[in-house]
Amino acid sequence: MTWESPRGALPKRGISIRVAGDPAHGLLFAGYLLAEAALLDRRAISHSPTLGSAARGPLSGGALRIAGDPDEYPLVDAPECLLLTSAAALERFGPDLAPEGQLLVEESLRGQAPAFAVALPLIQAAIESGGTSLVLDLVASAVVTATTGAVSRRALYEAAGRLLPERGRPAAFAALDAGMEIGRSRFRV
Repeated sequence: MTWESPRGALPKRGISIRVAGDPAHGLLFAGYLLAEAALLDRRAISHSPTLGSAARGPLSGGALRIAGDPDEYPLVDAPECLLLTSAAALERFGPDLAPEGQLLVEESLRGQAPAFAVALPLIQAAIESGGTSLVLDLVASAVVTATTGAVSRRALYEAAGRLLPERGRPAAFAALDAGMEIGRSRFRV
């Protein structure tokens, strides 16, 4: 599997994605945002958000299967893209990564992550673009979009516009721009 697809191109086959981390990072919303964007791209989607008490812990997030064909297996067993922002999430979900999968981690986890993991300045980008780490969910969604092509950039921005209140959209779009830039610069997509 290659992670260098042409801009705007969607994968011909499905892709499994998991995002997880501290609840303050909002990765639960990142899953919802990617799922909404997939629907806007008219893709078959299976989304399993973290529910219950786990949603308030360091494993908060969700798993998505964005299918190339509606008949594809809907559950995420071995994600091909794994974005993690907490040590607990890395310990719990790291071993589940598909053999050719891409492991994206917050740069503060660099010392704990395997050598093949790609450390990204997600929290720093969130603070610089939106003024707070609370927009990390948007940065993460954009990084996943830029690195995998699982959803289109247009659909991601449209989904953010639909799901977020008017007053939060300027910071949200700045965070999406920052995430897209991180994804493009690190992976030359």
